Amino acid sequence: MSREVCIVSARDGLSLTFSNFVSEDASHISESFLVEVKAYDMRAEARASTYMANDLGAFFQSIATEWKGWEVRAALELEAGQLDGIAQDVQLAWNASE
Repeated sequence: MSREVCIVSARDGLSLTFSNFVSEDASHISESFLVEVKAYDMRAEARASTYMANDLGAFFQSIATEWKGWEVRAALELEAGQLDGIAQDVQLAWNASE
């Protein structure tokens, strides 16, 4: 199963992609992954880690569950109807190697 999740903005096509998940140790307590942002003619990527928050799927599920309580601070605009699917996709990618 592919461990990649691409989230696309509902407004302007900006995308946020998580891929290339790598377990830092056998316990799966910490994983690193590639984060890529694409917008218009800009593309940026960085390697991130779950060192301080070890369950990316649970994080996205909390966003889906409590979406009215989040203050929007970025240009990645999503529709409320997208959130459950995004949370499920992230959880499937996150747990694919377990």
